[in-house]
Amino acid sequence: MDKRHSDSLKLMAVIFMVVDHVGVLLYPDLIIFRIIGRLSFPIFAYLIALGADRTKNITSYIIRLLMFGVLVQEVYVLVFGVYRLNIFFTLAFGLLAIYAYKEKNILIAFIVSLLGYYIPVSYSLYGVITILIFYIFKEYKIMLLIGFFLLNLIFIDKYTQLQLFSMFSLVFIFLESRISSLKISFNKYLFYGFYPIHLIVLYLIKGVLR
Repeated sequence: MDKRHSDSLKLMAVIFMVVDHVGVLLYPDLIIFRIIGRLSFPIFAYLIALGADRTKNITSYIIRLLMFGVLVQEVYVLVFGVYRLNIFFTLAFGLLAIYAYKEKNILIAFIVSLLGYYIPVSYSLYGVITILIFYIFKEYKIMLLIGFFLLNLIFIDKYTQLQLFSMFSLVFIFLESRISSLKISFNKYLFYGFYPIHLIVLYLIKGVLR
């Protein structure tokens, strides 16, 4: 998959993320926003899996995610009123697990995945394992479909049946290479800036609507 295709996928993930956050902050009683929002994280997980092979320095990639996670943590806590680590920490832990897996250190990959359970991060253990599964099976669509479905079944009690809608994200992932007419390309750091800005904007709108 070339950069243009991954950028169009990233745009889809961002749109679904914004819809989800609009639902959480402005329309908590309208479940449709949360359903659409379930499509966002798996796409980001897949992009991390792609990035693990593309990056020239995976260690720098992990550090960059962790550093930005630290920078936006106060905004995250302010906006959502929760005391867990934001999504960038989840992505960093997932990438770290991939790094261990690439080095054929399965035990370390397993231990790193457990960080999602013992450290309160967004999506918890489910999120870290999702990223690892998307890396392991990124070239095998059927295995990815089965693995991701089983993971959702395992965590269904904790994340409710709503999380099963995340399976539909695979439609965009599997068909994304055909979306060439969009010709989307943007700087890789754009999302890093957009994330806290959109949260602050939604937080201010919520304050006005009270």
